[in-house]
Amino acid sequence: GGASASSVWVSAAWSNADALPSSEEASGTMEAKVGAETLEQLSTKVWSERAQAVASIQEAAVSDPSLAPSVLACLAGAPVWKDSVFQVTTAVFQTVEELAKTSDAFGRRAGELAIPHLAERLADAKLGRVVTGALLAIAERVGPAPVLNLVRAAVPHNHRNPRLV
Repeated sequence: GGASASSVWVSAAWSNADALPSSEEASGTMEAKVGAETLEQLSTKVWSERAQAVASIQEAAVSDPSLAPSVLACLAGAPVWKDSVFQVTTAVFQTVEELAKTSDAFGRRAGELAIPHLAERLADAKLGRVVTGALLAIAERVGPAPVLNLVRAAVPHNHRNPRLV
């Protein structure tokens, strides 16, 4: 149990970086922008509604890039990061990529939140391209070293997929 030395180092290295809003603050901000129903749809059992909710959030984020921290904090509290339907996770990862490319509010904390989820899907045949695009966009925004450190920390050395090790 416990955190590995590398993950502790990564967290310590970014401890003074930009802060994300609390999940309550993020939910309030996003509810004002996209509505409570859209946020509720992030957790619905119907995959097309989850995909539509993510698309609505992405649209709001593109129109107002300053929402990046709230978008990521809001998505962090939803099960869409690990969704089994690739259309939903594709939309989430495209949102991350778009925010990393366009939002000055996308900082290291936002990257720290997204990278472990991206790294988990790096070798996925259907998601690999969008994951790579998101990781590259984050690296362009915050620098490659922190991204590589977090990807390494997120992928266990005994992972069953040899392409990830």
